[in-house]
Amino acid sequence: MLCEACRETYPLVDGIPLMISAAERSGSGQGTFDSIAELYDTTLSAHVTEHYLDKRMALLSQRLKMGSVLDVGGGTGMLAQRLIGKGYQVLGTDASLGMLRVYRSRTSTMPAGALAHALPFRSQAFQGVVCVAMLHHIARPEAVRASLSEMYRVVRQGGVLVIWDHNPANPYWPVLMRRVPQDSGEERLIPLAEIYSGLREAGAKSIEAFKMGFIPDFAPAVLLPLLRRLEGALERVPLVRRWAAHNVVVVRKD
Repeated sequence: MLCEACRETYPLVDGIPLMISAAERSGSGQGTFDSIAELYDTTLSAHVTEHYLDKRMALLSQRLKMGSVLDVGGGTGMLAQRLIGKGYQVLGTDASLGMLRVYRSRTSTMPAGALAHALPFRSQAFQGVVCVAMLHHIARPEAVRASLSEMYRVVRQGGVLVIWDHNPANPYWPVLMRRVPQDSGEERLIPLAEIYSGLREAGAKSIEAFKMGFIPDFAPAVLLPLLRRLEGALERVPLVRRWAAHNVVVVRKD
């Protein structure tokens, strides 16, 4: 496939453009994700997954103007499906071909194979960029910095970048990450200060951060309404919310 924007030629695999070199893909550790792609959405409790999708969509609906959105590390496309349903034009990327196949079947859109630290898109190409639960898989500090810089680069003026990732201060993550197949032990939870630093290096000036989420995967579905109310209360207590499950960073490119 010839990219009209950059004039580079990329292979099509099952109709999906892989905008990653063979060497980069073999070294990206995506074999695990390829092998579990069909089962990925069953590795966490469905009702808890839906709860966090609801939280993400509530925040994104408030922050993202309608328009083009790049979904970096979009996995199986669960969030993209919600965004498309709201009217956003979403392009999903992932390094795993297996995950991209599921993404395409779920969203009926054409995703692309791409690495976050080398996004094959022009600067200021997207109204919004979203990255959920991916940075800890990148792990290496230099790759994290490069990924933050790339995501900020492709946001257009007046657009927004939203990063939603695991909070290292939350004590439950090491327990959960030992029992799900997508986590191999090579992950690294990225501190909020490191995200801030990387974004500042990239030129970002308008940065907000939140700590959100207290409902664990083992929470019974019958208790979810009660736990949602409790979670909302805990998120409003400064000394408690520091241990929330997620760091959420919103960057506006002024």
